[in-house]
Amino acid sequence: MTDKKYTDEQEQIARFAKAMGHPARMAILQFLLRQETCFFGDIHEELPIAKAIQASKRNVIISQNEM
Repeated sequence: MTDKKYTDEQEQIARFAKAMGHPARMAILQFLLRQETCFFGDIHEELPIAKAIQASKRNVIISQNEM
């Protein structure tokens, strides 16, 4: 059996889907879309997400954007 190669587009879509695959990440994105500016504390005050979880989810979103 040969290794199946995926296209760059398929790989990019899969990374994006993984980055968006948690409700907390979607809540963070929706919050950010409503803001003109945002600071770390703003998200924590608005959403029912612990700071450590929030930071982890934010970092996944940011890392996807850097790819």
